[in-house]
Amino acid sequence: MDIFEEMQKYGHEELNLFYEPEFDLRAIVSIHNSNLGTAFGVTRLADYFFEDAAILDALKLARNSTMSASILNCDLGGASSILISDETGEEKGEGYLRAYGRFLRSFGNRFCTMPDSGFKQKDIMFISKEFPNVIGQPEFYGSDGPSYFIAYGALCGIKACANEVFASAVLEKKRILVQDLTPAAIQLVKMLSNEGAEIIVTDKYYDNVKRLKDEISSIQIVRPDEYEDITVDIFVPCSGIGMVTEKYITEKRCKIVAGMAKLQLASDDISELMHKNGILYAPGIVMNAAEAVVAFCEIFGHDDDHIKNHIEQISDVMSEILVKSRETGETPCEIAQKTAIDRLLVVHKLKKIFTGNFAVS
Repeated sequence: MDIFEEMQKYGHEELNLFYEPEFDLRAIVSIHNSNLGTAFGVTRLADYFFEDAAILDALKLARNSTMSASILNCDLGGASSILISDETGEEKGEGYLRAYGRFLRSFGNRFCTMPDSGFKQKDIMFISKEFPNVIGQPEFYGSDGPSYFIAYGALCGIKACANEVFASAVLEKKRILVQDLTPAAIQLVKMLSNEGAEIIVTDKYYDNVKRLKDEISSIQIVRPDEYEDITVDIFVPCSGIGMVTEKYITEKRCKIVAGMAKLQLASDDISELMHKNGILYAPGIVMNAAEAVVAFCEIFGHDDDHIKNHIEQISDVMSEILVKSRETGETPCEIAQKTAIDRLLVVHKLKKIFTGNFAVS
C-alpha cells in the first residue's frame, strides 16, 4: 500500500504512528480535516493481522468523523485512533493506557477522542491522566458514559428511515435485528423495546445477551453466525467490520440497514447494491453523528437538553437525504457525502477572507 497515495485519496492532513515496546503499545492516529475545528474521533481497540489494513481503516474512520461533524453542523474536524492489539478481549493495564495518553499529548488541543466500545470507564480515566482531551468521562455522564445519547441519535435515524420505507416512523411490531451489544447498542435495544418493536439480538459474548435478556424478557436471541439467515424489517449492525455482505443483500433479508457500526459494509460497492435491490441504507456518517454532537457540546459546555435537541436534528437531516435520493436516484451515501463536503468547502472559503489584525473600538 502506498500510504501517501491513500492519504491523498481520502484527503488527509496527517497520519501518526506510535510504538512503546514496554507495554506493546501500537497506535495509529489519523487526522483527516481540521477546517471546522479541533479534530475529533473515537479510539478503538482492534486486532489486525496486516498493519496496512489498520492504517486504511484509520483513514476511513477519520474521514467519516469529519463528515459526521460537518453534516450535523458541529464545529469539529475529523480524526480516528486505532490501538492494534492481539488480545482485544483482555483488560488493558494502567501503564498501557497512560502510555497511549502520553503519546496523545503531542497533539495539544488539535485532537480530542472518545474511547469506543471495549473500553471501561476506568480506562478512560487512565488515558485522561496523561491527556485531558478525552470525551465521555464519568463526571459528565455517569457510569454509562455518553452511550445513551449515541443510541438516541441512532433511534432518530432509524425512525426517519422507517418513515421513508413504511410511511410511518412508528416502530411497534417491526422486526429489528441488533448485532453486537456495545454499550450504545444496549441502550438502543431498551429504546426500541419502549417503542414496541420485536427485537432480535446477537453478540459473541453470551454474558451480554444474558444480562439483556434478564432485563427484557421479550427479546429473541440468535447466534452470531446465524444473523444472515434471519429475515427482519430493519438490520442494525453496531460493531465489527464488514457485517453487511453481498449475500445478505442479494437474499433481501431486510428492508433497511441502519446501524452504528462505522465500517459495516463488506465492500464499498455494497451501498450501490443495496440501492439496486430496493434496500434502504442509512449513511453511517449520519447514524453516528451523535458522537460528534456529544464531543462538540462537551467542549463548549452545553447541557444535556442542548445535546438531545441537537441530536434530534439527525431525523431532519436523514429525511432530507432520503427524499433527495428518491428524487435523484443517487444513493443516500452519495448525497450525505456531498452535503457534508459542501459545508466543508464553504468554511474553507470563509477562512480565506482576511479580516485584518486590529482592535475594534
